[in-house]
Formats: sequence, structure tokens, C-alpha cells
Amino acid sequence: MQSRLNELADRNAEYKKAIDIKHTLNTTDADGYQYGFVSAVGDKTTKKIIVTLNLYNPGESRDKQMAQAQLTDYAGNTYETYEYQFGSMDNAKPTTDRNTNFKFKFFFADVSVETKRIASLTVKAYSSTWGNSDMTFNFRDLPVEWK
Repeated sequence: MQSRLNELADRNAEYKKAIDIKHTLNTTDADGYQYGFVSAVGDKTTKKIIVTLNLYNPGESRDKQMAQAQLTDYAGNTYETYEYQFGSMDNAKPTTDRNTNFKFKFFFADVSVETKRIASLTVKAYSSTWGNSDMTFNFRDLPVEWK
């Protein structure tokens, strides 16, 4: 009986998070690039999740390169990837034009299909000026849609 109550309490917490519209799904890195969460879509067959983010460059045209992404679920499992894609360019270092949006994706493998939300997504990126050593940005409490 206690197990069932815990399961219902967990499900209730998931529903509350899903309807909480106060979550901020945008962040900025030390170079001034702005990021927005687009989606996290999982494939139940392959156990892969594709996290799509939007990058906006409000500054001068410059190169941008990602380094690594780490996803943590609410069960405490951590997944890491170095595989990302800007548009159709794999692991690229594109020039991001001023006042332009770019979509990019991170690919995570062997993710538990029980993962309904991402507790934390941390992305490490290389600085455009190479002067900023800490180029991480983070998102919290992101929904995952499994297909």
C-alpha cells in the first residue's frame, strides 16, 4: 500500500511540474549568447534522447563551438554526450551572425525510458573570445516526450 501511495505522490508531483508556467526555460552564457529550451524527445526503442535548444547571438558575428552536455534525471542518473549538431552540421564550429537564431541538438544514448523530466541539463561551450574560462550554462526541470 505504501508503495502505491509513493507512486501516486510521484505522479502528482510530475503533474504539478507540468502545469507550472513559472519555469524559466531561457539562459545566457558568459559570452552573451542567449539559449532557449525547445524540446527533449526520446525514442523508446533506441533509448536515445535528442535535446533541442535555440541559440541567439545578440553580439557581433563570431564562432561558437559546444564542448559537452550532461543530463541528470530525477532518479540521479547522469548521461553525458559530446555529440551535437548545429542544423545539419555535426560537431561544427559555425559562425553565428549578429541577431540570428540557430537551433542545435544534443544526442544522449542509453537513457532510461522512465525519465519523464530532466532535473538538470548543463552544457559546456568554448568561449568565442577564449578569454572566458567558465562557459557553462544550465537548464532545470525540462519535460521529456517519449515516442
